[in-house]
Amino acid sequence: MEDASCGSRRSPRDADSAGIYCLSPQAEIGPAQHTPVGRLPPSAGISRGDRLGALQDDLVLHVLPFLPSREVVRSAVISRRWRHLWRSTPVVRVAGSDDRFRLFVNSLLLHRDTTLPLRSFEIDADLTTARGKAVDPHVEQWITHAVSSCRARSLTARFLDEDTMWSPRHRRPFASPHLTTMHLHCVKLAEGLLDFSCCPALLHLRLTDCRSMLQGYVP
Repeated sequence: MEDASCGSRRSPRDADSAGIYCLSPQAEIGPAQHTPVGRLPPSAGISRGDRLGALQDDLVLHVLPFLPSREVVRSAVISRRWRHLWRSTPVVRVAGSDDRFRLFVNSLLLHRDTTLPLRSFEIDADLTTARGKAVDPHVEQWITHAVSSCRARSLTARFLDEDTMWSPRHRRPFASPHLTTMHLHCVKLAEGLLDFSCCPALLHLRLTDCRSMLQGYVP
């Protein structure tokens, strides 16, 4: 996910992002600023009419995961107190197929607070390389980052084009001691990728319209 505009501006935060590269100031999501999750005091600028801003963070963080991640980020404009809460949501749910989608997911994962584990990472993508013959390599970096750096407990990866299946390049893209649930759709599983011993906590595995290089389709 290299971005030519990054140049020498990479920070230690970027280096810890497992391949999630920095973005230009024109990215959809602004510079990373983290404020601890918790109820802010009255002096934080909440007006009497700002009833949404008065909601406790725990309640807001319970509701936000039901929304697609793009809507979660947009919720930051509802209240001043919500500006950074999206960085702490336990669910990332993204879907798309163009360059704006690629930029959004890069920025979302870069600025998310990785000290808080993910409950679920869900991606629906129709994202191919410039020649359209393979799934964009960013996708594998996102998934690896989600299950390793973000310690996701559930992974759902769905790809919409059966003619251009995602074929992981690394032998263990799902390796994680935290992953308990996985659903893969339209994924080409080469030799060795059907060995999920690298996921000792895995309890539920669902493969739909996947292709095994050894046995053909997995219905």
